Amino acid sequence: MTKTYKRISNVDESSSAPMAATNTNTTSTSASTNATTSTISEQLYDKLHAIFFISLSYVTIKYTDTISILLTSADIIRPLLYISIALITVNTILLSYLSIYIPKIKGIKVDEHNNNKNGVGGGGGKTNSDLWQVYCPRVIPIMTLNGVLCGIFLMRCFWPVWGFLTPFILGVEF
Repeated sequence: MTKTYKRISNVDESSSAPMAATNTNTTSTSASTNATTSTISEQLYDKLHAIFFISLSYVTIKYTDTISILLTSADIIRPLLYISIALITVNTILLSYLSIYIPKIKGIKVDEHNNNKNGVGGGGGKTNSDLWQVYCPRVIPIMTLNGVLCGIFLMRCFWPVWGFLTPFILGVEF
């Protein structure tokens, strides 16, 4: 962790205001740059972590024969499977709306120089998710409810096939 220091001037504030502003900006920029960079070991750990879970998912799908069970098994409760697929589709559409339509097509961006008290803009590190809270505040709760219902329906739908292992298998695969 690097420390940043602010330069203090002994000169009158009115004559050195531009220099003080320049020093403050430089200090905050270097502090924010240091906060967002990660080391090579952290990046390697993230990649290995991702490879581990992708491999675990692949092995689980192969071992449990998920694809053929999904397509051909008579033990699956099909109406719940169809409801789950519909909920996943709704979540995918809403995610596309939030991450593609609003910023790219509609062109609505977060104002990084505006320091509003409602959480949008300011700080320089704001993302599009801050915009969602103001522009479409009900989408995230709807997606959360859809995700929870989808998980419940999928567990009930696959329970006759895998029994008590169903939450673990679905947790690894999704």
